[in-house]
Amino acid sequence: MIINDYISITDSKTVRGFVVLKRGNDVIFAKENMIVSDGRKFIRELFIKNGLSETLSYSEQYSEYKLNALAFGSSGLATELSTVSLGSEISGKRVLLTENVVDLPTGEMYILFKGAINIAEDLDGVIIRELGLYLTHITQADKLFSRIVFDPIPVEPGESYEVEYYIYF
Repeated sequence: MIINDYISITDSKTVRGFVVLKRGNDVIFAKENMIVSDGRKFIRELFIKNGLSETLSYSEQYSEYKLNALAFGSSGLATELSTVSLGSEISGKRVLLTENVVDLPTGEMYILFKGAINIAEDLDGVIIRELGLYLTHITQADKLFSRIVFDPIPVEPGESYEVEYYIYF
């Protein structure tokens, strides 16, 4: 008898994102998204920095970046691995990832970013079609960690949406 202990790519589906958007109790959508190239490089560098011997040398490009914000946009262009920003971010509507919107459950294989978001409180109304997580740096340009594109959603002034954004490991 042979006993094997392993996990395959199809079991874990690699590092991935999953987003649920709700308005009140109604689920607008629940679907997977793409962690883009800069997000993957960020995860890789964190693993090297924190998981491997300190005697190994590598080029640090992401060590000063922090996963820091959610943002909505209005572009419906498809996400590619090389995508570096939302296609058309709605200005002034980023949501900072603070302690009250991040859940780090012990023993689970995910991180959950959540929060109630009113993205149209001072607008005449917009159409949203994209959502992204951003890496920010004090002096460098922001980098897109992941992005999801969805069917157009008209948002009227005062409407509130709840986002649950999971990253699975």
